[in-house]
Amino acid sequence: GPKPEKQIEVELLVARCHQELDKTDEAVKGFEQFISKHADSPLVIEARYRLGHCRLKQNQLKQARRTWQDLLAAHSDSDSERRA
Repeated sequence: GPKPEKQIEVELLVARCHQELDKTDEAVKGFEQFISKHADSPLVIEARYRLGHCRLKQNQLKQARRTWQDLLAAHSDSDSERRA
């Protein structure tokens, strides 16, 4: 398998592939697992952002908003383009 640092990227890419293939339920599971396993990774911002989009697509408006609010609160000091 891939080296540990590459494994993190692969896990995020798998969830993104599910999202882009309109397998939203699988994408949500993938992003949630990524966020819980790799909370200290800089890629967690992207995972939270995409998780919000998946929840929006599932018509879970409150959960989508909460996901994005959590992203902003948890990463207030980040200079990521995913922050407002």
